[in-house]
Amino acid sequence: MALQPTTYTSIPKVIDAIQWDGTAEHANLIVEWIQENGGQAEAYWSADTSLIRIHTLVGVMGCEPGGYVVHGLEGEFYPATTSVFEKSYRPLEIHP
Repeated sequence: MALQPTTYTSIPKVIDAIQWDGTAEHANLIVEWIQENGGQAEAYWSADTSLIRIHTLVGVMGCEPGGYVVHGLEGEFYPATTSVFEKSYRPLEIHP
C-alpha cells in the first residue's frame, strides 16, 4: 500500500514585517524593533557583506538588504527573501 499525502491550504494569518532598505540606519532601527519586542538581533557589516543577524527558533539566520524581517504568530522573528515574502503575504488594508 502506497502512502498518500493529504493536501492542505494555509490558514489566513496576520503578521508584522519590515522590508530592509539595506542602509545601516534602517538596519539599526529594525534591530531595535526586534529587541523591543523580545527578540535578539544585530546588524553585521564587513567589507563585502551587510546583513541583519536574527536569532530565530532554529538558530541565527541572516536577512540581506531588500529582504523582510517577519514577526511571527508565536512572537518569533525570522528573515524572508523578497520573492518568498511576496508570494506569501499582501499588505492588510485597514479602512477607517
